[in-house]
Amino acid sequence: MIRYLKHNDIDYVKWDKCISQSPNALLYGYSWFLNLSADHWDALVLDDYDAVMPLPWRKKWGVHYLYQPEMMQQGGVFSSVNLNEDLLSDFMQAIPSHFRLVEIMLNYANDFLLKETELRRNLILNLNNEIGDLQKAYSDNCRRNIKKSRKESYSINENFEWNNIMHLFAENKGRDLQISEYWKKRVTSIAHALYHKGIGHSISLFNSHNQCVAGIFYVYFEQRIYFLFSGSGEEAKNSGAMHFLVDMLIQEYANGNRILDFEGSNDEGLARFYKSFGAVEQNYPMLKINRLPIIMRWLKK
Repeated sequence: MIRYLKHNDIDYVKWDKCISQSPNALLYGYSWFLNLSADHWDALVLDDYDAVMPLPWRKKWGVHYLYQPEMMQQGGVFSSVNLNEDLLSDFMQAIPSHFRLVEIMLNYANDFLLKETELRRNLILNLNNEIGDLQKAYSDNCRRNIKKSRKESYSINENFEWNNIMHLFAENKGRDLQISEYWKKRVTSIAHALYHKGIGHSISLFNSHNQCVAGIFYVYFEQRIYFLFSGSGEEAKNSGAMHFLVDMLIQEYANGNRILDFEGSNDEGLARFYKSFGAVEQNYPMLKINRLPIIMRWLKK
């Protein structure tokens, strides 16, 4: 039987054990990550935590709704028992009706093409090969950019350079996305928590003027490297600095039973960039359910 549990009724130990024993286990499903990322979260639980589904929620205008928290790419059903279309459907039907709007991401193992879902693109790279073999899969353009970047007098910094990375993101891609100050503070808080937990890392490139030109923040957890955040500017675009950084990350974790998870993207330019390293698609669904009154459905648009 699937039960709806409020946050204070969730057994974290059993919850995290279910996540760790699930073939589709991901960083985002663990209770401690949900506590970092979500404003509030309740849960659906099958029997004695045989399968679980986090329900991150907010409330606005008196309406409870499910949303996708910052830095949490995928959610949905995680299961230590057989995850099939019927079980997934049972979980979807068990979402309480007081959540009047549902706009959440499921995970790659929840891809049973329910009519309420649409696919989102993710790209991953299996690192279980020698670095030379992995680099053979790079596109010609990718190799050219790495070669170009090596000619620059960049210094590599593996200290926690979050402020520089966020600044580059906010001043470039962030302008197009019109990110808010709240979003920046929330993402920064999560990144610092992951760093202090010992699983968050950054790599940055500095030019001869000691200016950060590109940087990535990633999480290495349970044999999966999550490309969680990056920032770069015009100089990096012209020099191939980001290609250099990703190649450096691949070199560091090559030849092991690991996955580099690029975390996207539906953006065609980013997808091409990730695919240039030999990454392949591992897509996941987005679930949308609208139970709002008719007038509020119009306002939502």
